[in-house]
Amino acid sequence: MTFVSGADSKPHVILIVNSDITEIDGRLAVDKVFSKNIDFSSDVAWRKSRCDVRLSPGGNAALAALLYGKQSLVCGVVGDNDWRRKPVRSTSLADHFALAGYTTVFSGAWSMGVSPPYDCKSRGFKAEIESRGSSQSALCRHLEDDWIMGSKAMQSQVILEKSLKKSWMLSSPVFMMAHCRGMKDSVKMSEAIKVMAENAWKMHKRETYCVIVSALVKKSDESCNLPHGNYHNPSSTTLYHIGLQKNFTEYCDRFHDCATDWELNTVLLSLVADVKLKKPEFRVFHAANWADDNVPDKHRYPGSLVVGKEHALVDGLELYPANKEMLPNLSKPLDITQHQKLHAEMLLAHTNWWRSTRKALYNPRSFSVGKKDKHPVRLTAMDWRLSKIMHADNKHPSSQPVIEQQKLLDLLRGLQQNDFRQQYPAHSGSWSVNILRPGRYQIKASLLPTNIDDRWKKLAVLRGGRAFIRIGQNLVQLQLVKGATSVTVQADADAGITDLECWFTGQLAVERELGAFFVEIQRVGDKKFNLKAKPE
Repeated sequence: MTFVSGADSKPHVILIVNSDITEIDGRLAVDKVFSKNIDFSSDVAWRKSRCDVRLSPGGNAALAALLYGKQSLVCGVVGDNDWRRKPVRSTSLADHFALAGYTTVFSGAWSMGVSPPYDCKSRGFKAEIESRGSSQSALCRHLEDDWIMGSKAMQSQVILEKSLKKSWMLSSPVFMMAHCRGMKDSVKMSEAIKVMAENAWKMHKRETYCVIVSALVKKSDESCNLPHGNYHNPSSTTLYHIGLQKNFTEYCDRFHDCATDWELNTVLLSLVADVKLKKPEFRVFHAANWADDNVPDKHRYPGSLVVGKEHALVDGLELYPANKEMLPNLSKPLDITQHQKLHAEMLLAHTNWWRSTRKALYNPRSFSVGKKDKHPVRLTAMDWRLSKIMHADNKHPSSQPVIEQQKLLDLLRGLQQNDFRQQYPAHSGSWSVNILRPGRYQIKASLLPTNIDDRWKKLAVLRGGRAFIRIGQNLVQLQLVKGATSVTVQADADAGITDLECWFTGQLAVERELGAFFVEIQRVGDKKFNLKAKPE
């Protein structure tokens, strides 16, 4: 890949993603913000252009497709409420811009992993601007999140503008990706960026391209009639530009050629690199969002949609004309025997897509621990996989994971009530960890971060009972001290990928398990007990 030379000539590039479903008229609010007059000559005024882009179903899926230029399942993202929502690590859009000399910034709700290598800084962003209004939707993405700690209120708009101003004043260009939750966040972000872009042009004559992508739901949503729900979401996609007219016109042609979020990735990259968008003959979509305990191969064909040559293949078996929305026209089924060549071409496109998809879906997504001694890796229930606590049949988990953590505080408040504890089912989950070095590991487990504000500590208090910590085949259990807010143990562990799970009993009725929502694990030294035979 060849990058455009001359840092001073590179534009600021901003991508704002509003992944929440919004009313179709909501886009007018953003347009109104950007349509305010600026006292510039006509050749550098704000300009806008629209195109239709189909977004992968789900906020995390759309973010992954935009970051990596691949269909979301090829990135390994099954759905928003699944542990596999963390994309397989590869070179991201932010990585490419950083290599091209850009300061890369992420703002808003990041919910694809709290700890390296899944946090946004591990994905190519040099700086992160937190949007407190958005962080509730990605609860616990930082152990020090003010929304949990109850610290002093922060005005996200002021912080955003100060952070942007600092970045915009740098000599290097800025690539910024913002994830907004709701139109209000998107409008605030747009207002701040418009001011900064205006200043950037006045001070550095640096052009700014801003792409706003908002997922929309039609008032008569057609997805209710589809066999698997949404294969993709329509969006209001708008390009705003400040700078020279000729550059805007040239880029608009590329912008209008993209039809999906992963193709928009290539178009954005083409601003600074010598890449061209190749229109595929067939595009493969998938409704995804299947249950996290399902085997991916079970969903190879069910839920899939191949679109191309004005036709749509559903589940690999049913052929229909494709409408302008890249959806099957279910009212006009076609006889596959009359379209055998087309059907074979579509199946081949699906097979090639699945080859890459399957590899990503079976990736273990482990957290690396033990690279340095006394360097804790923080894990949260946001990253739970299926529990390893099994029923007597040793086939089915006895505890189900609580994957959505938005209501964590409500759950903990409920535990203060006897009726709630009597009815609440067993919930726990495991983490996949890659032990980089054999040694002695310290594991601290709790219901809330150990350094929370005092007024939340009562929600983290543990009742009498027992604590269990399993790392690989090594299970440690101990009695809980009533009133404790965390449990710390040390255990030996061998190098390699293994499972870690921590849970408590005595917090719910009938000895049901309640998983530790927060865990810190760190290497503290060499193994205490080495049972391997020493060479003579």
